[in-house]
Amino acid sequence: MNQNRMLDAVLGGWQASTVFVLESGRTFTPVVGTSNNSGAAAGNWYPNLVGDPHLENPSVGQWFNPAAFAIPTPGTFGNSGHNILRGPGIEDIDFSLGKKFAIPLFGRESGNLQLRFDALNVINHANFDIPNANIGTANAGRITATTGNYNSTNNAFGPRRLQLGARFSF
Repeated sequence: MNQNRMLDAVLGGWQASTVFVLESGRTFTPVVGTSNNSGAAAGNWYPNLVGDPHLENPSVGQWFNPAAFAIPTPGTFGNSGHNILRGPGIEDIDFSLGKKFAIPLFGRESGNLQLRFDALNVINHANFDIPNANIGTANAGRITATTGNYNSTNNAFGPRRLQLGARFSF
C-alpha cells in the first residue's frame, strides 16, 4: 500500500490486538442448605459424602450429583471436604482494532486522531457461575447465574459489548 499515498493513509497502519482468557473453574464446597444442626456456634454444616458427586456430562441444569451427599446426624459434622468440587471455567476473547491519523495543525504543530473499535467477549460465550451448593434444597447442583472475573475486580465476563471511540491528541 505504500505505492499509493491515499490508499496507505486509509488502509495502512492499522493495529489489532486480542486478549484470550481461559480459566479452569473455581472450586467450591457443598454445605447443608437447611438449618445448621451441628451444634457449632457459627459456620457451615458440611454434608456427608456417600457417593461420587462428579457427573460424566455436567450441565447448567445439574453440575454435580446432589444425591452423593447426605445430611449428617444432628450434633455431628459431615465428612465432606473443603473445596472438593469445581465449577465451570471461563472462556473469553476480547478484540481491538485501531489506527492513528496524523493531522497537521497551525504552524509547526501537529496532532493525531485515533479511531478505535473494541469488542469484549467477541464470541459472545456465556460464562456460568458456580452451582447452588446447598445440599437438601430443590436447586442443589443447578447453575442459575453467569459469572464475573474470578481473579480481579474488573468488569464481569458478560455478553458481547462493542465500543467505538475517537481521540484527538495535540
